[in-house]
Parts: sequence; structure tokens; C-alpha cells
Amino acid sequence: MIKIILVRKRLHLSIQRKAVRGEERGLYSAARRLFGSWTRAREEAGCGRPKSFTKDEVLTALVSACDGGRIPHIRDSDVRPYVPAACRIFGKWREAVRMAKEQWSERMLRAPP
Repeated sequence: MIKIILVRKRLHLSIQRKAVRGEERGLYSAARRLFGSWTRAREEAGCGRPKSFTKDEVLTALVSACDGGRIPHIRDSDVRPYVPAACRIFGKWREAVRMAKEQWSERMLRAPP
């Protein structure tokens, strides 16, 4: 059980409750039976609770991902940890990216030549 959780994490698959419940119902059910909750199973695997990012932390990460003018994709590994918080804070991933692009553009305009 714990090995499977660690494998999911190593493969950059979500270990959040909703994702696992939808993708691997058997794993989720077994974890709840053995550990009492999915959160406790993750903690036993050494994964702990997911970090909850602030609006500033999300924007800082997305602005950094915008360097070079590229638009961060929801599956990019450098922004992936911020996706749930971005969607919670901004309502949609697209809105979070729009705000980050605006901040990045403003930063580029203020930068000395």
C-alpha cells in the first residue's frame, strides 16, 4: 500500500484524495480500511498533507514560469504543485495564468534595457 503511494508520487501522479479516489478506487478504499483515512495513509508513506500555497506564492511561481515569454501549461512540472491552489484562488487555471502574464509583462516593462 505505502509502496504504491510512493510510486504514484515518484511518477508525479497526484496523491490527492480526489484524484486517487477517481483513478484507483481500490487503493483508496484499502488505505481507508487500513489507516482510517487517505490522509493518514499518505502520512504513513511520508508524504504528509499537501502544502496550501498563498496567492503571492502561486503568482511568483507562475511569473517565474513565464520567463522568456512562454505560457505555463497546467502539466508543466515546475508549476504542477501550484495548480490546485491556483484553481482555488483564481477560480480557473486560465485566470491564474492571465494574472501571471500581466505581472510578467509589467516586470519586463520596468526592467532596465
